[in-house]
Amino acid sequence: MVDAVVQAFVDAKMERADISMALYAVANGREETALVQKVGKRAQAALASMLTTASDAQFDDLSLTSLLVFAAMGGAMRAMLEAGAPPPPRMVRLLRKQLVLLCRGFLMSVAARA
Repeated sequence: MVDAVVQAFVDAKMERADISMALYAVANGREETALVQKVGKRAQAALASMLTTASDAQFDDLSLTSLLVFAAMGGAMRAMLEAGAPPPPRMVRLLRKQLVLLCRGFLMSVAARA
């Protein structure tokens, strides 16, 4: 599950890295923040729904868990894009790999074994 989420997230951000950077740049305004929050809540709800189907783990607070997964991915993605757009393919491959490890490690550490 984590692999699919990370791959989709990075694909979406890298499809048009220039637009992703522009959205990060304007996301501090009042109206933009509301839009980002609305989209973020939908993504978090989808992730939470997906995590409820995990046969090997249960989560006490899916809302917070999903928020933290997306915050970690978003922060790492933004840092990479701000380091130089477009990032080299090697950097994107490493980001994918390391985000999977980061998210898996986090989810494993907060999950109650089923």
